[in-house]
Amino acid sequence: MPTKHPRHTITEVGPVATALERAREVRADVKAADLVVLGAEVLVERERAAAREDEQRGALRRGLRKRVIEGSGLDEAALSAAREHAWSRDA
Repeated sequence: MPTKHPRHTITEVGPVATALERAREVRADVKAADLVVLGAEVLVERERAAAREDEQRGALRRGLRKRVIEGSGLDEAALSAAREHAWSRDA
């Protein structure tokens, strides 16, 4: 039947088969389309979270750069402690 919507054929082998088998252990009537929808939702949320994290890092960088340029709000003791302990797992 002709349609304007894209059609896909998914063969249940490899990672697709594994994912469907695991899902069907929990719920017998899982279809590949269910996994596509769920996977797309997870992918979108991960991308949005990564974008939010990038924006937060950027804001912190911009704030630090502004304070360094203006010379305001820098705490020498905190900078020294960060330099000494920031990369240490024991800190």
